[in-house]
Amino acid sequence: MSQQAAGVLAAQAGSLEAARSTFAEALEPVRLDRFPPPRAPHRATLVAGRDDGFVPREEAERLHAHWPGSTLTWLPGGHVTSVVVYGRAQRRALLDTFHRS
Repeated sequence: MSQQAAGVLAAQAGSLEAARSTFAEALEPVRLDRFPPPRAPHRATLVAGRDDGFVPREEAERLHAHWPGSTLTWLPGGHVTSVVVYGRAQRRALLDTFHRS
């Protein structure tokens, strides 16, 4: 998340911590680690940005631990730059996942 966006959210929520808490509560229903892991988690590849302000590193690592045997691939950059700049690496990870047995 950019500094400017964080500042706006913090101002609206009353503090940066309140903004983070509100954001986390809003996303709680869709957290994948709330559900059982897939039947074959070793076939899953998770791709995460090292500097992602939307999905923190800890969340990617938590999901990776929740899906034992999954592959966690780190890309430089944040949420958007990982897609825009490293889209090819993401597509490669997807193809590699399809070929994994």
